[in-house]
Amino acid sequence: MVDFKKVASDAVASSFVMSGRTEMKNDAVLSGFPNGVTITGFDIIPVQGADGKTSEMTVYTIAENEKVYCKGGSAHTKVFHAWLDAAGEGATAESVSAELAAAGGVKVKAKKTPLKNGRTYTAIEVL
Repeated sequence: MVDFKKVASDAVASSFVMSGRTEMKNDAVLSGFPNGVTITGFDIIPVQGADGKTSEMTVYTIAENEKVYCKGGSAHTKVFHAWLDAAGEGATAESVSAELAAAGGVKVKAKKTPLKNGRTYTAIEVL
């Protein structure tokens, strides 16, 4: 029998990371895991803004709660691109995520840092 709810959920998910999971907001990650989280998977998703320009959105999974995904910021984007580069030509976020999970993930701790322009930057420390 077809699991229609799962099929529909998978069809509208923008990433394998998001499929079957609910979003955990960054504030909930910061307050719920003050000692950091272990990233076990990631994806970099191209998104088109209202201005028509394409940018990237990062999402990741954590070992501490496998039922959620989190959205990353620019620091996460740098790390995820570095992992893809280190994995070599032909590597995908999905293949590198499988290696990352098999290795036990990487623990990071996020910290909000206010910027002079009034915005907030979320820095990450690799533990």
